[in-house]
Amino acid sequence: MRDYSAEMAREEMKKKGKILLNLHFDASRYIIGNIRFMDVVYSAPFLLLTILILIILYKTSLLNTVTLCFAFVPFLFSISLLSMKDAYRKNINQWNKILNKVNFIRREKTFHFTKEVNIDLSQDIRAKLGIFTISNGCYETLDNHLVKVLKVSSVNVSLMSPSDRERVFEAYQTFLNDIPRDFFDIQINQIVQPIDLKNYLIEIEQEINKERDLTKRLLGQSYKNKIYQIQKSKNMVRRERYVILSTKNNNKGLDTIDRNAESLKTQIENMLHGRYELEVTILDNAALEDLLYMAIDYESAQTNKDMSSPLNSFLTVSDKEFKEMSENWKENEKYTIY
Repeated sequence: MRDYSAEMAREEMKKKGKILLNLHFDASRYIIGNIRFMDVVYSAPFLLLTILILIILYKTSLLNTVTLCFAFVPFLFSISLLSMKDAYRKNINQWNKILNKVNFIRREKTFHFTKEVNIDLSQDIRAKLGIFTISNGCYETLDNHLVKVLKVSSVNVSLMSPSDRERVFEAYQTFLNDIPRDFFDIQINQIVQPIDLKNYLIEIEQEINKERDLTKRLLGQSYKNKIYQIQKSKNMVRRERYVILSTKNNNKGLDTIDRNAESLKTQIENMLHGRYELEVTILDNAALEDLLYMAIDYESAQTNKDMSSPLNSFLTVSDKEFKEMSENWKENEKYTIY
């Protein structure tokens, strides 16, 4: 029976469509034979130490057979470390193993991660607004706070009877007294916004298209143009009410403000009953972005909103005018926040 060699193993693996790879790559530089360059570097200090000991022994007349063997101990010790291989990793000698152990002990093993980012906001609009970004349904402010916004519907107390008005005021007073201290500081803001009549204009357009009578179609077109002028002039506005919560932006900040927002939402919805019941919506990222955009650019906030509808525009322009408008849009994009 012939010996099973590495060449035979390669041939058998080749028949099976496999390749034997040598995973132990030796990238060392060799000087002569099996003598590596790094072995010379590592052993050189010990050889110099041995020579120094021999010189001292010679000058002190202590050089003999015993002291000669003693002088070569450091050099022989380094050679033995370089020649002894690790039991599990043949490409690593004991010298490298000791160096790796020393580097591991000296290395810093505790790593600290931080969310702090050094960004120059001196020329950024965020420095004026105090808002760094919008994420997880919150404004992240520059003073390291999370801000949650709740949109609340309203009731007209001026049209209520005196008894109903009194009950509403008492319920509101009770609501304020029952708010947990942890929720403060709470802000209650009233923001004036132009009414968005686009959906109403779309309904009018659809009704006009269904109408067969020419006179009614002309009246409908006139009515649509009137509504469009009101929309364009922004003379028709509404007041939206918002309740604003904030908390520190730390490890538990997001969970805390989400929990507080849900709790406050339930309290507001349970404050009034029947036909005076209030509706509360916790603004998501898109709604927060719209609110921020309206605060920055009130004039065009409603005009640029919901532009996906095929009936969003009631203007017809020529190719030349459209080209000029496109160039103006590209120029305005440089100064517009999205």
